[in-house]
This record gives sequence, structure tokens and C-alpha cells, in this order.
Amino acid sequence: MILPFPPSENDEPDLDALNRELQKVTDTYNHTPNPEIGGFSPDMLMRLNYTEWNTPESPLKLNAALSLEMLRAAPYFISLRNFLLYVVEQGSVKATATGNLSRKVVMDQLDAFWTPRQKESWFSVSKVANEEDVHPLNCGRYILEFAGLLKKRKSTFYVPKSKQGLLEEKKAGELADLLFVTHFRKFQLGYNVRYAEKFDLIQQDAGYLLFTMGLQLKEWTVVDVALVRKLLHPMTLGALREALKPSRYVNETRVLSAYLLMPFLSWGLLECESPEVYCLENKKIRVSAFYRKWIRFK
Repeated sequence: MILPFPPSENDEPDLDALNRELQKVTDTYNHTPNPEIGGFSPDMLMRLNYTEWNTPESPLKLNAALSLEMLRAAPYFISLRNFLLYVVEQGSVKATATGNLSRKVVMDQLDAFWTPRQKESWFSVSKVANEEDVHPLNCGRYILEFAGLLKKRKSTFYVPKSKQGLLEEKKAGELADLLFVTHFRKFQLGYNVRYAEKFDLIQQDAGYLLFTMGLQLKEWTVVDVALVRKLLHPMTLGALREALKPSRYVNETRVLSAYLLMPFLSWGLLECESPEVYCLENKKIRVSAFYRKWIRFK
């Protein structure tokens, strides 16, 4: 820093002036877009990672004005909403001694959370399906609990009356926002993946990935190492690669696919050229029209 007048040997440094100048430089850096972090400024990136999405402080905005008809493009949302409607219609549903949904409830909901091919594959080797066998339903039950939309009392699950208004058609956008934020900010994505916990660090990039997806996946693109480098924040990618070093059968492409890309696909934010895909590695994907309608960055 160049001072306007060189201080004499007897002058004391003006610490307040120095602090103000330092603060000015720091503020400029923190609020200047940086191409090395996807065009975000450090301040925007911090707010994206550490503030609640869809709040005035967050750069990520969700379009709560979308109608239920438009939100049908988000299959997982529709499945969760229909499950809540089912519980409300039943009044309450039974829980097992271990606290899971009963087999009857699971069977009633299979068509909402499994494809015909998944059902055929499962029942070719098993006669029954428990909640933990149906991963989308199992995870969904926790997401609904974290969102306060499903409660357990003794041996039953129920939807609180105070939350049932969110199931009205006119509240579909508000419900979708709540479930989406809960899924990616409060639910541990690694629970469904069943990988080592050391890979869970990738979840912190969920918001960042939503931004880079919009830049990098406008056209059909193969999910490979080159794409991972473009989508993940460089620091997260470095930490993930370090965590992967002892692993022989897992790589960063599979981790990104399992933790974030597959869940985004289930929400209709991505499209895949291959039907009934269970891993996106080496498949072609692109952002959907629904992504453009729902996700905004400011």
C-alpha cells in the first residue's frame, strides 16, 4: 500500500486508516465476480453455501409461482405429495416396531416410488418389500419428517393439521420449495447412496452445482471426469479426490452421479438420454425446461 505522505520516524501509524483501507480492499475482493469459482464473488458463494436457499440473503431463488401442473415435471415431488395425500386420506398409517412404515403402506406406495422394472426385478427374488428396501420411499419419509410434514406418535404416522393446507393445489409451489430445500440442505444425501461418510462433503456443493449445471449442461453432455471438473468447485473436487485415494471401485464421477445428479434427475431438473438409468456415469444429460422455469440465481 502507498501512503500519500511518507511518515516520519516519530509518527505513529494511523491504525484506523490502515484498517479502513484494508476493509475496502477486502470488500472489493469479496464482492467481485471470480471466474475461478464459477463467476460467483466469494461473498455470493459463501451465502449460497451457508444461507437458507430462497431467502433474501441467498443468490438461489426458486419460482414458488409454478402451478401443480408445471410441477408434475418433478417426479419425486409428485410422489412425496401423493404420499402425504394418502396419509391424510387414511387419517394415519401404521408404523412397525422399529419405526418404519408398515408393509401394507409400502405395498400401497410401490407404484409411486418404483418403476415397473424395479418391481419386477425385486419380486423375482423376494416375496415382500419393507420400507428400507424401497430407497426413494425410505428417504422420502425422512425428508417429510425433517420438513415437519410427517409426524410419528406411538405406532402411527400422521400429517399435522397445521401442515395439511400445503397440500392444496394452490400451495403446490410453496410445498415444492419446502421439500426441495429440505432434501438438499437438511437430509443427508449419503444415506441413500450408502457410500463411505468421507464422501458426504460433496453435498456442500449442491447449490454451486445447480448454478454450474445451467452453464455446462445446455446441450447433451457425457457424464465423465471432464464434466465433474466443470461442475464441482475446485476445492471440493480436490478434497473429494483425496478422500477417494484408498477406493478401488469408486471414482469422482460415480460419487457426483449418486449424491447429486441422480437426485436432481428425480426432481426433473436434468434429462437423461437413457431410460430407467440407475447411474449417470458415461450417460448423456442436459438441464431440463423445468430447470429453467424453477431455478434462478441473483
